[in-house]
Amino acid sequence: MEIPTAHLADWSALTDLDFALAHKVLEDPIVARFHAARPAGRQLILDNSMHELGHPLPVKDLARAADLCNADYVIAPDQLGQTQRNLDWYNETVDELAGHHHIGVVLCGKTSSERLRYLQTVSEGDMLCLPFRENRLLWWAEIERLGAWSMPVLSRIHLLGVNELAELHIFQRMTQPSILWSVDTSKPIKWAIENRFIGDGLSIRGARTTSHALLDAVLPDAQVSLMIRNLHHLRSYLA
Repeated sequence: MEIPTAHLADWSALTDLDFALAHKVLEDPIVARFHAARPAGRQLILDNSMHELGHPLPVKDLARAADLCNADYVIAPDQLGQTQRNLDWYNETVDELAGHHHIGVVLCGKTSSERLRYLQTVSEGDMLCLPFRENRLLWWAEIERLGAWSMPVLSRIHLLGVNELAELHIFQRMTQPSILWSVDTSKPIKWAIENRFIGDGLSIRGARTTSHALLDAVLPDAQVSLMIRNLHHLRSYLA
């Protein structure tokens, strides 16, 4: 999860791996030091902050943030629909960070053939990321039909955010057991801030709490309890 700075020490232990925003690592020494001192063997994915800032951090800034927090995976800069620009950023990220950090790359392409060419070009990457704002279930079904499991990038898949909880069940039914999956989402926290249990049967889209507000939030005890309840409910879909 993207965890508010005030709750990092308590809530990080409730998750299986850390997910940090590169701009926050650069801005806040507390965040950088916390992640750099994480237990041995605990993985950290460093995101390029595109969703939060409206643009990804430049590769040089990503590299600086990755070193500050000793990131395991660094997600290369990306913007939705910008296939060639994303490829250029991926290559720049590989040149700058390969050998020091694993490289994550966000799948992109307006058509299935364009996505296939993109996937083949980034096939030596270390982790493929699927963005929640695209039809990623369709995209993954296309990959499944290809049966292209020899690509290293397909051995590790990360879902950037969650659309609906049912989506996670569908991914479970569609996927190969040899693939390592992970997912990040701040929805358990955002909806707790808005005093809502995510197991109420309603859509979990449309929380009013922004990512900027979330990262600076300090939750009272009642909302902390609700966040933990939300997180347990989310885990029931991941088990």
